[in-house]
Order: sequence, then C-alpha cells, then structure tokens
Amino acid sequence: MFEAAGLDLGFDEGHVASLIGELRVAKVEIGA
Repeated sequence: MFEAAGLDLGFDEGHVASLIGELRVAKVEIGA
C-alpha cells in the first residue's frame, strides 16, 4: 500500500491523513 503511495505522495499523504482522522473519530464514537 505505502509502496504504491510512494508514486504520488503529494496526494496519498493527504488522503491517508484524512482517512486516519476519520478512523480516529469513528473509534472515539464507537468507544464512547
């Protein structure tokens, strides 16, 4: 996954960061 992301870090870093942010929010909502 990250090897493929290396082809276009500019886009994928932002995309991965937003996914991680969404997962953190979901984790908090589920855990609450």
